[in-house]
Amino acid sequence: MLKVLNSKSVQINDVIFTVDEENNLKVTGYKSMSFDVDGDLDFNAKKITMIADDVFHIESKKHLVEKAPRIDLNPPEEMIDSPNFKCESPKTEHEFVIMKDGQLYSYNNFDDIPKEFDNVIKFEPVIPAGPHTEEQHEEIAQWGSKLKQLMKREKM
Repeated sequence: MLKVLNSKSVQINDVIFTVDEENNLKVTGYKSMSFDVDGDLDFNAKKITMIADDVFHIESKKHLVEKAPRIDLNPPEEMIDSPNFKCESPKTEHEFVIMKDGQLYSYNNFDDIPKEFDNVIKFEPVIPAGPHTEEQHEEIAQWGSKLKQLMKREKM
C-alpha cells in the first residue's frame, strides 16, 4: 500500500523512501534488498559504502576481482578488528581438480594431471594482475587450449 507521508517521503508497506533537500535518497524499514536483473545494474557514485553485520561477499561469475582496473577497499579499523572480517589474498597457485574412479584429486601443476581420468571438476589457473609482460600474455593465452586438452582426455 502506497502512502504519501509528506512532500519528500512516501511509504510502501513498512518501507519509507525519503528525499532530502540535497536530493539524497534514504530507504528505511526493509529487512533485505535484492536486485535481480537480466541486464546491467550500474552504480555511479563518488563513494559507495557498504557495511554488513555478518558476512560481506562480492563475487563475479565471469571475471576475477583482481582483473578489475581498480578496487579500493579501505575499511575502518573497527571493521578490520571484527571477528567477521575476512580478507583473502589473491591465489598464488593454480588449482586443477579431476575425478578419477569416484575420487577427487587436486593438482597445482598442470603437467602432473594424469593422462586418463573421468571428469574435470575445477580448472583454475592463476592469472597475474596486470599490466602484463609479453611472457605473461603468452602464458595466459595457453590456458584455453589446455582446458580443451583436458576435456578431450575425459572418459565421461
